[in-house]
Amino acid sequence: MGVLGIIIQTEFGLPIHTEMFDPKLIKFEQMDTSLTSGFITALTMFAKEYDMELGHIKFRQDVSDIYGVNMIIQKKGIYLILCFVEPYVYHEVVKEKIEWIYERILQKYEKTVANGQMIQLKDSEKVYIGDILQDLYIKAILTANKDQLDSKLGKFFLKHVGLYGVSINSFDNSILYFSGIAEETFKLYLNNMGRRSSIIEDFEVIDSYISIPEYQAMRVYAVNPGVKFEIQDIMTNLPDKTVSLYYYLIADPALEIQPVINELMELLNPIFFEKRE
Repeated sequence: MGVLGIIIQTEFGLPIHTEMFDPKLIKFEQMDTSLTSGFITALTMFAKEYDMELGHIKFRQDVSDIYGVNMIIQKKGIYLILCFVEPYVYHEVVKEKIEWIYERILQKYEKTVANGQMIQLKDSEKVYIGDILQDLYIKAILTANKDQLDSKLGKFFLKHVGLYGVSINSFDNSILYFSGIAEETFKLYLNNMGRRSSIIEDFEVIDSYISIPEYQAMRVYAVNPGVKFEIQDIMTNLPDKTVSLYYYLIADPALEIQPVINELMELLNPIFFEKRE
């Protein structure tokens, strides 16, 4: 998971669409939409008074919830679009996804909304929003190959003692597939990488030494394996562009990692290239 939900409203607080993809945020769907819209509108107007704009807001369940959930706030045209994301997700890429949603769906409704009329998004448009934010196109490829992935990576872990986790992440850093250590532990290490930039060049490896109280010290490696998808494979009527997938490895700092990374790319890359042949 990476993008957890979305709220679309006008800059003056008229609710358009609310959808949460994660059960822990379901209350945002159940609560009065006018309350949420009014709160966000008040915050943005407050920031505007001081010639500033909101970037993101962090929500936490309690004081023990160190990382919480980030709410990205993006103004597009007459809309305020709010995306709830895990802290390790790349904000600038989520904002790019918001741009696609605006251009593909919301822009054409601007005159209607500006005239004070309510709009109802079509079911196909709601599906499109969910597809883009959750990377369902790429998830479908992984789901179709899950048994193969599980089997190959199970043997891979047995071969490489000291390797504890592997994930395949979207270009916004959402976790699409993981194997090895528990998902919440995986997220904990990603949250402590300290990276907020999505720029990893083809075949580049970025690593971080991470020491967390009560957890074993690890090295976390982010790898761009050279696997790319054309945007038009995922969306239509948008400029040509390619997006990358990332592989993450969580390993004992003493493990010689480059041969492991090379073998992992040989293992996983064909799954994606074969899909497009």
